[in-house]
Amino acid sequence: MGWSKKDLDMLVDVIRKIPSFSNTELSRDNKITKEALKYLLDENKTLPFPGAVLNTSNPFRIIQGATKIISLPGDYFTQDTTIKVSGIDNTVLSVTYINSQRIDVEIEALGNAGFYDIEIKNGEQTSIYSNMLEVYIRVWTDFRLGGRLIYPWESSRERS
Repeated sequence: MGWSKKDLDMLVDVIRKIPSFSNTELSRDNKITKEALKYLLDENKTLPFPGAVLNTSNPFRIIQGATKIISLPGDYFTQDTTIKVSGIDNTVLSVTYINSQRIDVEIEALGNAGFYDIEIKNGEQTSIYSNMLEVYIRVWTDFRLGGRLIYPWESSRERS
């Protein structure tokens, strides 16, 4: 059974991140040379684990003040992967490792409406995905008041 191109490309990326490893030990077409394999098999070397990859470009949405479990699709998740939402304290309630390609995150949207970054950390590698969590305000239309939008923070006296 051979390695997939994706696995080989990931291995080449890991090799290139090792400070003492020379890029000359990789050929121009990214094939791993005997010297590179010898270097990798040296028992005194530890390789950095690759950063987690989020495989979506669509923001996750949650209503302000609500709690929701969001399934993050991706690659290279581990049981030690941590998730943080930038700009909102105490937002991530729990992280559940499903497999290397999916992790579930329970989020409580305590912040203001807007877009927030999701930070995914694997060991020393941190990946930041900008504007991937949208906290929005639920509004509804009250047809008794001529179709006026009603916002959750309005009192009943302000509606009339």
